[in-house]
Amino acid sequence: MKDRIYKLTTQKKTLVSFLFGIITIVFLSQLLHFKINATPYILEPSHPSRSAENEIHELFSHTEQSVLMLVETIHNDVFNASTIEFIHKTITEIELLSLVNEKDETALSKFVSDDESEKLVNSILLDGLKPSDYNEVIALKKYLLNNELIEDGARTQNLEGLQDIIVNLKPIRSIVSILNSDDVRVEGEDLIIESLIDYPVEEGFDFRRTKERALENPMFVNLLLGEGAKTTSVRVDFNINDNDDERLGKIVEKISDIVKRPNTEHSISIAGSPVVLTEISKLMKRDNILLTPLVSTVIALILFVSFRSWVNVLIPLTITTITVIWTVSIMTIFKIEMNIISLSLPVVLTTIAVADSVHFITLFEKHIGSGIDLRESLRLTHRALFRPLLLTSLTTCGGFFAVAYSEFSFVQYFGVFAGVGVLIAFLLTVFVLPILLARFYVKPKIDNPANQTNKLNEMLSRFIQTTIKSRYVSLTVFILFTVIMLSVAINVKVDSSNVKSLSSAEEFSDDLETINQNIGGTFFADIWFSSTNDNAFKRPEMIEAMRDIKTMLMENEEVGYVISPSDFVDYMHKTMQEGSTKSAPQLTQELISQYYFLYEGSQNRELEDVLSTFDYQDARMIVVAKSDLSSYWYQLRDKTRAYAKEILPEGTVIKFSGFGSVVANFNELITNSQLTSIFLGFVVVTTLMILMFKSPIIGIISSIPLLFTIIGNFAFMTVFNIPVDVGNVIASVLVLAVGVDFSIHFIAAVQNSLSVSTSLEEATSHAISEIARPILINALSLALGFLVLLASSYQPIQILGLLMGLSMIICAITTLLVLPFLLVLVKPKTLTSNFSQSRIEVL
Repeated sequence: MKDRIYKLTTQKKTLVSFLFGIITIVFLSQLLHFKINATPYILEPSHPSRSAENEIHELFSHTEQSVLMLVETIHNDVFNASTIEFIHKTITEIELLSLVNEKDETALSKFVSDDESEKLVNSILLDGLKPSDYNEVIALKKYLLNNELIEDGARTQNLEGLQDIIVNLKPIRSIVSILNSDDVRVEGEDLIIESLIDYPVEEGFDFRRTKERALENPMFVNLLLGEGAKTTSVRVDFNINDNDDERLGKIVEKISDIVKRPNTEHSISIAGSPVVLTEISKLMKRDNILLTPLVSTVIALILFVSFRSWVNVLIPLTITTITVIWTVSIMTIFKIEMNIISLSLPVVLTTIAVADSVHFITLFEKHIGSGIDLRESLRLTHRALFRPLLLTSLTTCGGFFAVAYSEFSFVQYFGVFAGVGVLIAFLLTVFVLPILLARFYVKPKIDNPANQTNKLNEMLSRFIQTTIKSRYVSLTVFILFTVIMLSVAINVKVDSSNVKSLSSAEEFSDDLETINQNIGGTFFADIWFSSTNDNAFKRPEMIEAMRDIKTMLMENEEVGYVISPSDFVDYMHKTMQEGSTKSAPQLTQELISQYYFLYEGSQNRELEDVLSTFDYQDARMIVVAKSDLSSYWYQLRDKTRAYAKEILPEGTVIKFSGFGSVVANFNELITNSQLTSIFLGFVVVTTLMILMFKSPIIGIISSIPLLFTIIGNFAFMTVFNIPVDVGNVIASVLVLAVGVDFSIHFIAAVQNSLSVSTSLEEATSHAISEIARPILINALSLALGFLVLLASSYQPIQILGLLMGLSMIICAITTLLVLPFLLVLVKPKTLTSNFSQSRIEVL
């Protein structure tokens, strides 16, 4: 088959070039639809750990994505006319924000179905689509639904299109601040529930007394108000879906433009998961522009040093560039967006794809240097390397495909498309590379290092001869070193933090620190209590249990604020006794019902944030913390679950939701994903090696450098306190997928050397002299290519680059130093039974 493929590339080179060129142009056009998904959630909305979110949205208010802003003032007291005016002006501007564009106007005109709908649409578009048209568009939607004017087949899609316009008109759902938070007080015999401050503020308004009342309300302190009311927070809730990172990013940018304007009296810090998303998106866009050209430059320098010819630099880079274009375009066709894991994919593919070209050009130049003409050199090279390149591509692809079983969809996408990219690189190497070399190759004027005496080969050969002669000592040292590393590696931590990942975003980090210093935190989690008992959350024992759970949570250092129905009941109970000389009555179900009734009549209905007032069978506890470490939320979740199980009345279950809940699941999922990926990757790679070399022993021995490298990786991470996180969870799979090539080429070189050797020891030494240089060049190019990721602004990608750069060097050296004495020690029958067996010709 390989001869037929070579004939096709030479005899039909114009046709082959045309086909590959057309495909590349088509794929280039797909890049126009390329999108970035910067969500920090990692998990799909359908994942079980996020399934509670949709249900909570139905039961409680203010459960949407939100931005938290902290207002500071030079007055050190937010209860003054100037600050209230500033807050009102800022809120008003934010409320008027919209995301409407010309596409929305065009889309709206498509909803004309009859004369009445045409009148509605024309009325809306009379002065152009604008936020004030919100109610009219809602009326249009109701009219279309009531009159069933949307075709059934396209009903869902059309409704989503209309809903998108509605969201763009009014992306802000609500804003909570001291201007609309409920204040509960008793005046004489009357209980009054009204906004803490009404705007405009009346002349003579008693700011001092209002401040005192606000600070007496535990539901205000540490979230709405900072210590001593020196600061206050403003929460902006969105109509935008949690997973719509594009629109969330746009609205956050608009809000940031407003709140970051210079002001002599006031300043605003901003945080929240949508802000995290926006910062990640910025860094991803920067990295997409920076990293691929940077890795290409690094690879170009390595290639020039290796081949001393710019033609031999440009040809491999052409192959890698086309590989990246095809792979990313295929992702776009399948509507797979670039995420924080696949951000490294172009760099990974560029680094891996160049390896095939390096091997091809190295052997090609060896034939040229032997006096063979160009055409025959290409034929011999293609024939010799087709099978090894195919096998290394299949093993690398198999290693990547192993991560398709990860619970992280982002990791799955990375594995699948990295595997696809490897296969594309192989196809381009065997079909396009020979055509490019035949057309553009120029023999270097400077002698190629490949034709010079290689002192490194001689040095390695002497050292390996020593390890072979003392193979039992070498084996003992290797095992001892492996055991020591393993004892360190098992202590590696699993953790994840978006805040640490964004340490390069200085303004974001400064804002986050400011908010955490003044209020309870910026990271939210929901604990959803659900009971099968009627009116369960009117019962005193349930209120007491929730009160105890809050006490337990507040004992954790990072937790700064907790609120649940028990806080509303307790504060109302306390307020009702103000000025009374009688002792407070005992809480009863009837009394709790009365308190709920009073709250339900308030203007802002804040009780509905934490209580389902339909049947009182569901309640919500909002937990706010200053840390986003997945290990912290993981421990807090498990501790809360265990404690709640002990004290909650029978028939009550709890579920966790929100940002804190999602990151809490990361630890378990990362661990499972890591173990599954390593196991499956090892099984796939080892099985392919066994089939390839027709020897279980060779297959297992060939995998030892890979396992050693993975153990070394974890040991390095443990020593330098680098946790396994969502960014570097793919490192082990990359080692298996990429590092296996070193073993394949080495074993194949040993097989090739058997016919010119009298013993396995001699064949091994001969293989080292043939294969050491290309393996080391390949390892160096891979390592430096991966180290380019250190230039990323996103810390997990930086760490991935560091780990992979280190791993490639370790894996290559282990292959060259350990495999020789292991082969001689074990003496696989397929290598010793017949020295004249069929060979695989490699470098």
